[in-house]
Amino acid sequence: EETGDEAAATFFGTTTVTATGTRAETFGVAVPVTVLEKLDIAVPDNAADLLRTEVGVDVNGIGPNQSRPIIRGQRGLRILLLENGLRMNNARRESDFGEIPGLLDIDSVEQVEVVRGPASVLYGTDAIGGVLNLVTSAPTFSDRVRGSIGLRASSVDDQARGTANIIASGQKVAFQLGLSYRDASNFEAPSGSFGNIRLEGDTEVMDTGLQDQSLWGRIDYRVNDRHNTFLRFNRYRADEAGFGYVDPALLGEETRVRIYYPYQDFDKYTFGYEGSALDSVLADNLEVQGYYQQNEREFNTDIGPINIGPLAPVPGWPDSELNIETSNFSDVETIGMRLQAGKITGNNNLLTYGAEFYEDDVFNTDFSSTQFIGRLPFPPFEFEDTETDDIANTPNATNTSYGVFAQDEILLGDFMVTLGGRYQNVATKAEATPGWDISGMDFDDSAFVGAVNLLYQVSPKFNLTGSFGTAFRAPSIVERLFEGITPEGSGFQILNPDLESENSRNVD
Repeated sequence: EETGDEAAATFFGTTTVTATGTRAETFGVAVPVTVLEKLDIAVPDNAADLLRTEVGVDVNGIGPNQSRPIIRGQRGLRILLLENGLRMNNARRESDFGEIPGLLDIDSVEQVEVVRGPASVLYGTDAIGGVLNLVTSAPTFSDRVRGSIGLRASSVDDQARGTANIIASGQKVAFQLGLSYRDASNFEAPSGSFGNIRLEGDTEVMDTGLQDQSLWGRIDYRVNDRHNTFLRFNRYRADEAGFGYVDPALLGEETRVRIYYPYQDFDKYTFGYEGSALDSVLADNLEVQGYYQQNEREFNTDIGPINIGPLAPVPGWPDSELNIETSNFSDVETIGMRLQAGKITGNNNLLTYGAEFYEDDVFNTDFSSTQFIGRLPFPPFEFEDTETDDIANTPNATNTSYGVFAQDEILLGDFMVTLGGRYQNVATKAEATPGWDISGMDFDDSAFVGAVNLLYQVSPKFNLTGSFGTAFRAPSIVERLFEGITPEGSGFQILNPDLESENSRNVD
């Protein structure tokens, strides 16, 4: 039998809280789950970097800020991003982009848990492809003060980073505070070929660097051995960062497509209660978390010149062009609550149940400028016309959701059967917005999802597992109500108020 550090280093020694809602050995759950420590990669830029070598997952996006997870080919809002079981997704994000794990300082993350496949029973909408849960560190009660300072300088990404944190604790109160500052330059793509693209030498990829800073902390008050309360906060600020582009002349092209964030601000405050060994008829353990978060950012595109050819189909006429610039500002304020309880019934049943509520309050503005440059083979040879539009592409709106769930783990000898179900309602309501007629733009979706998981222990180190689960994703505000040029500039999206929720079925 392995003990101590040797056991902890193996697959059999890891534990998960995300897959079942309660702490369990990874080897003893039927759903595919991976638990990663931040030390698995020496210097990760963010939590998504930890996924690059794992089976069934991948990373999309470039630079230290814009990396996003891909699980089983699903990305964006089809992956649910959590912090300590609380959702970070919001209804104002593009479905293919979703939210970024980079909002949380990697130094504040204790471990990253990845559930591959649907997890809507425990976590609701968006958990179709899987769940990425960032579990943050918590101070311990030990009557001492300790801290650390870190400095990093690397040439491969021309990055400098400084970090500091301190933990002070007693028998009743424990306090933790951390901060970081990072300055990363644009990286260079190596020479070589990718499809029809060939780079003759190392090439700078614009908008891949950034300057950002984080401040985070937590204070715990332990009432006694069975009751603990805490307050956690996180503050993130980032300046200009984007999706990266190469000078189009180096690619033999004319049009530049630049998509970037001039700034990103994120604040989150969480208050929680943790109770254990409660000796109650309703629950043996109870966790309640309430939170407020504000996600404010500007999202811009700069596309051009777009060659639209000659104004007349006559030989000798020069080509004309378009240049399109857009700017979107969004301010998303979210309040939410999650309650989860666990009760052992008899000798072989663990019942987990709870309720969840959240509301996204979205305010946004848009501004676009379309410049037309017409060219003629005779005087005046060239003329310009610029049109602007300041009507929001999406109305202001609120997105409100509530859900209840229950899951029962039943142990029958060497078999473990897990049954779970969830009901969730998601409602979107358009709010007064200049230039919009919002009549008839209230929507309501309800869904019931379920899951059955089976595990048979053949031997202490060999399990047979099987699972079936359903999941759903309610349309975002952008998918239903956006009308305008798409962010990547490849088309024009018409609002679709009749869009229905996605549903999925999964077998492992």
